[in-house]
Amino acid sequence: MPRRLTFTRIAVTMLIALTVSAVAIELGFWQFHRHQDKAAAVAAFEAAEGRAAEPLATVIPPDATSLPDDAEWRLVTVTGTFETGTATVLRGRPIDSTAAWQYLAWLDTDDGRSVLVSVGWIPQPGPNEDPAVPEYPAGEVTVTGVVRAWEEDDGKSATDSATRITPSQLDSPRARRYPGTS
Repeated sequence: MPRRLTFTRIAVTMLIALTVSAVAIELGFWQFHRHQDKAAAVAAFEAAEGRAAEPLATVIPPDATSLPDDAEWRLVTVTGTFETGTATVLRGRPIDSTAAWQYLAWLDTDDGRSVLVSVGWIPQPGPNEDPAVPEYPAGEVTVTGVVRAWEEDDGKSATDSATRITPSQLDSPRARRYPGTS
């Protein structure tokens, strides 16, 4: 004997279908906005890629309190000395599809400010392996790199590492930090 469709059964089925549709639409907008953000970052990178490296103080003026609009993705050079003991492990950032630990350290510049610099990476060590920490040079160095803005904090930092490049997950440098740079 065929089951009779009741009003309640039809209403519940419609409610489930509408809920699934609403969630799918929201996820579609979320993916679209992610695509727009990535496309804008790629366009900014490509626009900056053709420019020659400039001194960091030219791209981010010494009196700046925030990162200028056109500074991100710019190729810059900066001269200074690495602060000893400031290396921070950045976890959860694969390199060419390889699980990796990246190392960040503060570089004290000639103008009395500090810049966070990526000093290298290693494949993520296993549970019983001792990590081989990359060394950074002693004395004055000139570094060429790409300016990046601070990332949003994900709240997942550990005492000995970071998961995002953000001031709340990093030790403060001895000098005043450049605004929004990493």
